[in-house]
Formats: sequence, C-alpha cells, structure tokens
Amino acid sequence: MKKILFAVLVLWAFVVLVAYYLSYPFLLLPLIIELGLLFILLLLATVLGRKILRYCKAKFDFLFEEILFSISLGLGIISYSVLGLGLLGLLYYWLFSILLVILTIFLSSEIKETLKEIWQRVTNISRERFNALNITLGVIIGGVILINLSGALAPSTSFDALVYHLAVPHIYIQHHRIISLPHNLYSNFPLTGEMLYTLAMLLYNHILANLIHFSFGLLSMLALFSFSRKYFGQRTALLASGIFYTIPYVASLSTVALVDLTLTFFSILALYSLINYFSDKRKQWLILSALNCGFALGTKYTAWLFLFAIFILGLFFKSLLEDRERIGINLKRVLIFAAVALAVASPWYLKNIAFTGNPIYPFLYKIFGGRYWNAFNAQRWMSHLRGQGLGYTTLISYLKLPWSVTMEAGSFGSGLIGPLFLIFAPFLLFFKKFNKIIRYLIIYSLLYFIFWAFSQQYIRSLIPGLPFLSLIVAYLIVDFLSSPGKRNISWIASFIIIIALAFNLIYVIKIHAFFSPLKVVFGLESREEYINRDFPPYSVMNYINQNLSPSSKVLFIGETRTYYCERPFVANTAFDTTIIVEWVQSTKDIQDLLDRFKEEGVTHILYNKREGERLEHQFSYFDWKEKEDIKKYRYFMNNYLKLIYAKNEVYLYEINYGS
Repeated sequence: MKKILFAVLVLWAFVVLVAYYLSYPFLLLPLIIELGLLFILLLLATVLGRKILRYCKAKFDFLFEEILFSISLGLGIISYSVLGLGLLGLLYYWLFSILLVILTIFLSSEIKETLKEIWQRVTNISRERFNALNITLGVIIGGVILINLSGALAPSTSFDALVYHLAVPHIYIQHHRIISLPHNLYSNFPLTGEMLYTLAMLLYNHILANLIHFSFGLLSMLALFSFSRKYFGQRTALLASGIFYTIPYVASLSTVALVDLTLTFFSILALYSLINYFSDKRKQWLILSALNCGFALGTKYTAWLFLFAIFILGLFFKSLLEDRERIGINLKRVLIFAAVALAVASPWYLKNIAFTGNPIYPFLYKIFGGRYWNAFNAQRWMSHLRGQGLGYTTLISYLKLPWSVTMEAGSFGSGLIGPLFLIFAPFLLFFKKFNKIIRYLIIYSLLYFIFWAFSQQYIRSLIPGLPFLSLIVAYLIVDFLSSPGKRNISWIASFIIIIALAFNLIYVIKIHAFFSPLKVVFGLESREEYINRDFPPYSVMNYINQNLSPSSKVLFIGETRTYYCERPFVANTAFDTTIIVEWVQSTKDIQDLLDRFKEEGVTHILYNKREGERLEHQFSYFDWKEKEDIKKYRYFMNNYLKLIYAKNEVYLYEINYGS
C-alpha cells in the first residue's frame, strides 16, 4: 500500500511540474536536448576509449586518470570517423543517428559498468571532509562553470566561429561531404575539433558545438587537477585548477565553438603522460603522450612549435643528459614518439596535399606553394601573424612581455590572463630547490613562452601553456604558506591570492554581463535580437534565408562571416583572394563580367559597407591593381544592382542581368 501511495505522489508531483511549466513556459526542451546529447557524446567517447585502452592492456593508477585518457582517445576516434565519412560523402543525419545507436548497443555493458564506477567514486568524494579553502575554491570554480555554461548555451556571435569554426562544418553539412573551399584558407587547417562540431550540428545545432568546446575547458581543468593531485596533493591541485579555470580569457573561450581549449586538453594529457613516462618508464605512457600530441597536431598548427618541438627536445635531452642513456636507445625512443604523433595527425596533412598541394597550407608558400594561394596573400597573412602583440622589435620589449601581456591585453588579442602569474613570477628567485616535476614544468613553460614570444604573440596561442604555469604558481603558494618560518606572514600571501582570484572572477562576470546570454537562454529575448546585438549582418542573412529561393546564390562583398546564411553563397576570408576583385580583373568588360556572374550562378550580392572598409584598411581587402578595374567595379555596382533590403549598413542587391 505504501508503494502505491508513493507512486501516486510521484505521479502527482510530475503532473504539477508539467502543468506549471505549461502555465509559465521557458525554453526547457532545447536545453534538455542539448545537454542530454552532450552527455551521451561524452559518455560514448569515454566508454569507447576505455574499451580500446583495456584491450591494449593499459594500466592506470586511479579511475579518474583512466577516464580522462579514455575520453581523449574516444573523442579523437569519433572526430576522425567524421572525417572519414565526410570524405566519402556520407554526412547525413540519419546515418550518424544509426551509428550512434549501434555504438550505444555495442557498448551497453561497458556503459553500465563505467557509470556504476563513476557513481561509486562520486559518493566516496561526498563523504570526504574539506577545509574552508577547498570549499571556497570549489564554490568559485562552480560559479565560473555555471557562468560559462550559460554563455555556451547562447547563439554564437564569435567572429572566428562565424568565419570558419562553425562556418566550414556548416558548408560540409550542406554538401553532405568534405569539399575543397578555395576561398577559405582556414578550411585547410587541421580540423579535429571542427569534426566534432560537424557531428554536433548534424545531430542538432551549433549550441551543441559550443557545449563541446565548453566541455574541453572543463576537461582541461579536470586533467590539470588529476595530474596535480597525483604529484602534489589535493590542496595544490584544487588551487591550480582554480587559478587556471578562473582566467578571464579561459572563461570567455569556454562559451564559443573555437578549438583553443580542445588543444589545451590534448596538450595537458600529452605532458601528463610524458611525465608519467619519465617517472615509471612504462612504454604505454610514451605512446599515450605521442597519441595526444598527434591529436593536438590535428587540432591546430601551433602544436608543432609549442608541443611537438618541445617534447622532442625534452625526450632527447632528458635521456641523454639526465638518464645518460646510449644515443641509439635515445633516438629510438624519440623516433617512436614522433612516428606515433605524426601518424595520428597525418590525415589532415594528407588531405591538404590532395586539396591544395601544400601539407601545411597556407604556410611555407615559397617551399610548397599551394593552389588558390599567391605571394601577395602569403605576405599579407604572415604580416598579420607577426603584427600581433609587440611584434619583432627590441630586447627590452621581449623582457617586458610578461608585464605587457598582463597589462596591455588589447595588443595581444584582448584576452585577460589575470594578475597571478605576474605577481608570483619573482617568487621563483627565492626557491633554491625545486621538486623534479616542477623543474620539468618550469623548463616546459619557459620554452613555451620563448617560442610564443618569437613567433605569434597572440594571447590565444598562450592559453595551452597556462595550465602548468597555474600549477607552478599553486605549488609556490602552497609551499610558501606551509613553510614554518613564513607562517607569520602567510595571511598577507593569502590575502593577495584572494584579491587576485576576485579580480579574475569580477572580469569573468563582467564579460558575461556584457553579452548577457541568460535572457536568450531562458527565452526572455529572441534568438534574432540576441544575435543582432553583436552581429549586424544577421538581419540581412535572416531576410535571405526567409525570402530568397533555394536556387538563389549570394556573393559576399565586405563580409567574411557566413555561418548564418542558409542559401548557397560564395565568399572569401580577409586573407584569400577577394572574389569580386578576381572576377573584375579577369574579365575584359562589363558584359564579360556579367557573363562570369551568370556562369557562377550568382543572383544576389550582400555588401557590408562598414566591415568592407575595415577589411580594406587592415588587410587591403580589395587590392585593386588598375584604375580601370575600379571603374568597371563601380559601374557594375551602380548600374546592374537593385537594392531589395538593407539594415545596419548591410545591403542586399539583386543582380539585373537585363534581357
């Protein structure tokens, strides 16, 4: 009788909740679907990776460590599977839905086992006692997680996401296959992260893609925590995690579908497993380090310099100088690492050879060349990269970099890293002896910063190096606070740490308040209103989607962000050859130009006046060679176009071909 009564009460509670939601609705269903799909993808990746690692007889020191390396392997396999099916022209919703159902059935027993083990571990954690510092840090981290999650649940207005992180997968989905995109150089970057976004948008929408990158931020923090706790204890681990995850720029990146936190996660696990290898010499760690390094190389080109090169140097000189091993054994180990890493990354570079003839397109143009690229584009692209930060100037400017990157964020891409790294940098001078692991991390961080300073001084490229810098700072703080002779001044250090973390938290909240995503997340603001606030061309693109026929084709002029356009289009990035310039220069007269437009099937032109002026000023977007070409272009724009819609200085024209 009691069971029946309990069931009735539960049913009653369910009826009340449903009725209440129907009376006062908010966007609940999309949130449930997005978060549910994210959970399913991460769970399947974890279980798939775990099954393979167990088949290979990999052994881990604790469950948390095994889960992290499993999810890394699983996500890598899923990403490369999307790549393979995309190259075969099989990017269809129905196919991926069936494959995920089959995978779920195949892994059903492992899913139950994994969930049971994780639940047991979580319940054990809930019984542990935590001190005030741990609780405070936990609350701060939890608050930042919720702030980042609300940002990730909002529609994307990120410039880079709308140009390629989301735009390129969106084009692939429209064509149901991975195709060559001659006027988007970014489509020839390594796209391991973007393949996961392709899957997300195939299954549901780009919010799921945002959530995947948000998850990589969380996973990066958890991987740092796992490594730090293993070698330095829970107090240091929690502080390191808090320092890293409250970095304002990390919080900002967590809300959009980029790939910097994807790279950060693979980089952490690569160094994590390499240091494990240094500690116990088990070959599995060398292979896992190389595997994650390969995933990093397949995520972003910067991994070649900031990860692969440093690891090769580290492996070689550690074995030679510290372990004093024979040169033959040393080289064999280095070659094994390099071979595995390069094999994992190779599909992207082979794709580039097939599509462009240049494995690292668009770099090293003078050596490899590249279809769709030329000397002017190469020079413009490299000038842009070298123009970041303080550029290549004087010795003093390099010595000032730690100060400058902290205090002059606008010169480095506007991302704030917080004051803690600069505050505690001088503390290194007061430590005579370091833990061996910390010594490795200091060398790695120093090499990373030097390579960054002499290459691309862009703060986003610095992010993958900050987790272990956070650990070094946490180690210094904990060691300083626990030293017997310094306890009388430890309260000063504690106060400084609290103030610095508070600064980070304030700026995280400030960034969140600026974009104010909660209204759109909970349906208090429309999707269109939210996107329009930060992406003025959206109104025109929305008009295109609703009013132009599917057979229409739009040429973008002065606009590179194409993601929200659902009709066929042709567009170029700021660094590729501008399409309208190419067509004007390659035709003899107006009639010839009109014939070219007809041949390409273009029916409309989207022209963003303000953005076009910015692109011209910063990147020589139009790059006219002859005055006659300018005259031809202006004559065409003035005499053969009919304005049909305009908003925010963005204009949509219909081409008048006459009879």
